[in-house]
Amino acid sequence: MTTLSKTLVDPQAEKLRQIHTIPALVKYLDEELGWPVQVDDWENAVYDWQPEELNLKAEHQIAIHSIKQLRPLVTGQPWGIFFVDFDKGQLPIAVLRRMLNGLVIRSRVKGSGHQT
Repeated sequence: MTTLSKTLVDPQAEKLRQIHTIPALVKYLDEELGWPVQVDDWENAVYDWQPEELNLKAEHQIAIHSIKQLRPLVTGQPWGIFFVDFDKGQLPIAVLRRMLNGLVIRSRVKGSGHQT
């Protein structure tokens, strides 16, 4: 790494790149960013999504191990934090776009049990 590229490295981005688990990310959000993350029970702290709920084709579902959403941190939160565990390597952009489109409120299936 050159001297110039060392000075351009964002320390927060480097810390974020080292995070590989949900508990580690929540700790980062709480301690580094000061977000109001209070998680005692991981089973109740996340929603599990099924690939079918996001309109992913069967061939794309194979690469994805799990999709989880952290429950909202505050009432009325208009955005979400999602954890996608997928096969090593890159998730194809087409699969990522399809998944994100499935998370848009207007696309969600009513009565799925997930907060919109």
